[in-house]
Amino acid sequence: MIALINARGGSKGILGKNKKILIDKPLIQYTIETALKSKYISEIVISTDDHDIIKIAELFGINVPFVRPDYLASDTANQLDVIKYSIEYINTKKNVSNQNYILLQPTCPLRSEVDIDNSIEIFLKGNYDSVISVTEVGSRHPATCYYENNGFLTSMFQDAQGVNRQNFQNIFWRNGSIYIFSESTIKNFNSIFGKNIGFIQMPEERSFNLDDNMDWSILESYLKLKNK
Repeated sequence: MIALINARGGSKGILGKNKKILIDKPLIQYTIETALKSKYISEIVISTDDHDIIKIAELFGINVPFVRPDYLASDTANQLDVIKYSIEYINTKKNVSNQNYILLQPTCPLRSEVDIDNSIEIFLKGNYDSVISVTEVGSRHPATCYYENNGFLTSMFQDAQGVNRQNFQNIFWRNGSIYIFSESTIKNFNSIFGKNIGFIQMPEERSFNLDDNMDWSILESYLKLKNK
């Protein structure tokens, strides 16, 4: 299994996010260290345009095979295009095709190697186009949601009004930690998801996904308390 870690230098939500120090090390280091502990990942490919991130990768013996071109490093760059570029490079360099890939986003630093290995096992044993990591929505269940309608609130799910929360159907949100897919999934669906999607359920405490400075502050506080 080849791990893809996409980590451009720029970021709007958190300045220099992927190389910013979280507690005691750069954010991307959390994902690199965890990927290296996996018993199924045979290679790690980091896609970045940032030379500081390249230096961090090299500290762990990871050779960054290319510098991401500018058109794939902008705020508007499509992640699927970034993935396709990496796969094309790997295929050309190694003269291979139809490999299996696991995408590990640096913005989800608390996934464990157990999460990674369990998800890979699910993918390899099942008939899936992809496997993704999810977490239960918890108290913010869609059945409790409303939308504004001419100044009044209207329930998104009329049938759910008055229903006890413990009786709601289990619903999960895609937490962004793990995406597993094959090259054929991208070719057949122009997507990393495909049609038959398997999943691994992760606990809330390992499902942080950093998007803005508030997320960063919450995670930083959580880790400081945990370390105590």
